[in-house]
Amino acid sequence: TYSETGLRLDAVSDWSRHSATLSADGNWRKSLSGERIDEVEGGANGELRLDLGYDFDASLAAGYRVREESASSPSAIAGVDKRPLRHILTGSAGLSRDAGRLRFGVTGDLSRSTYGDATLTDGTKISQGDRDSTLATARLRIGYEVSPALRPFVEGEAGRRSYDEKHDSAGYARS
Repeated sequence: TYSETGLRLDAVSDWSRHSATLSADGNWRKSLSGERIDEVEGGANGELRLDLGYDFDASLAAGYRVREESASSPSAIAGVDKRPLRHILTGSAGLSRDAGRLRFGVTGDLSRSTYGDATLTDGTKISQGDRDSTLATARLRIGYEVSPALRPFVEGEAGRRSYDEKHDSAGYARS
């Protein structure tokens, strides 16, 4: 048996031309009986959309999320007393344009993941620094307005993940 407490905040601008949104949340799970659970997770995201005129829109977004690594993760370490925290910072910038019924868009995204140390039951700390990485992606999208409520699209994305350390703890060059 456990309890879960959550808090959520959503804010949306009411500007006539541009828009901004902010979302934040936090969850705390604590066991009341049975297996010991004490997990905290939370994050915040913000997005700004600017109407640039001449049928161009620009968007900027940033976010942060923190949570304990899942016990079912394939990278989880056995015999831990305290699982490592995973911090994720994200950012994106995009530009789109309407040309008649067509809509074209290009977006670039960055995601930075860092891991804290894992603490074993005997108090030993194991660094998870070889898992820290940055993912950079670029997306191209084209859509066609069938009706004001329906705009199917095709999107392509390419990216590259780069790890901070050239070789991980097992000797693999993961980048």
